[in-house]
Amino acid sequence: MLRERLYLTYPAALDLIDEIDRTGMLPPFAEGGFTAFCHRPGELRDEVGEAGLGVVDLVSVEGPAFILGDLDARMADPADRSVALAVARAIERVPELTGFGPHLIVTGIGIGIG
Repeated sequence: MLRERLYLTYPAALDLIDEIDRTGMLPPFAEGGFTAFCHRPGELRDEVGEAGLGVVDLVSVEGPAFILGDLDARMADPADRSVALAVARAIERVPELTGFGPHLIVTGIGIGIG
């Protein structure tokens, strides 16, 4: 909403923020758009557990770097890329920051396997 300024293209999106936060369901903003389900890190852990898996790891993919307006330029510069990746690695598992990034990856294992 902030980085892409979706409220300018899809003004109705502002009215959906509370519902998206409450339900986790992200409706399509335009015809032909996608529907998504948003998880908080704890909710994703719970869902993996409900599927009968144990969580091995849960990390934030981009961390806060996604909000940088010049991320493409930073990733193209070796020094900037090194710093961006170092920061992402440093905070990717910090519980208080994991949900800040827009994408999470969870690795699970079947309970009782092995």
